[in-house]
Amino acid sequence: MDTPTISTTGPQTATAVSFTKSSRAVPLSFGAVLVCFLFSFVNVTCRGERVASLTGLQLAKGTEITQTDFFGSKKTQKVDAEPLATMALIAGIAGLLLSLGGRATRVLTTIAGAAGAVLLLLLKAKIDGDAAKQGQGLMQIEYGPAFTIAFILFAVATLLSSGFVRRLLTVEHVRKTNAGS
Repeated sequence: MDTPTISTTGPQTATAVSFTKSSRAVPLSFGAVLVCFLFSFVNVTCRGERVASLTGLQLAKGTEITQTDFFGSKKTQKVDAEPLATMALIAGIAGLLLSLGGRATRVLTTIAGAAGAVLLLLLKAKIDGDAAKQGQGLMQIEYGPAFTIAFILFAVATLLSSGFVRRLLTVEHVRKTNAGS
């Protein structure tokens, strides 16, 4: 069986260019994650009526929501900061800053991306559990597109910064080079 070889001429340069583009994609992914925190992460409904809509930032920092009851009187309710959302936001900020550090911080960038994705999954499980306990079956939680997109972007940033995509492209490049020989 022949061992794959990489040509030192033209095609390798094209692969190096695609690596550079993917390295720019990591800070862009983390930046987009942070933008997602500005949009609706969770919509809370009770008996089919929307009670609250919370952004990722509101979940991370805490906020107050005003509810109107059946008689028109307004009631303000404090929503405490959710530590998992706070840590996910910090993971996004850390990932962005670390990704600007280049190759030297690649492992830490990968950890920040993976931590952010895991923290969002844990946040979802916690919110669902809390809604089931407190809502007694009357409260439904819907996750906004920003929550899903943030999770996907954390995963993309993790794969790109870990070099997984880079290795995959290199293997594909070797296959194409050997197939052409």
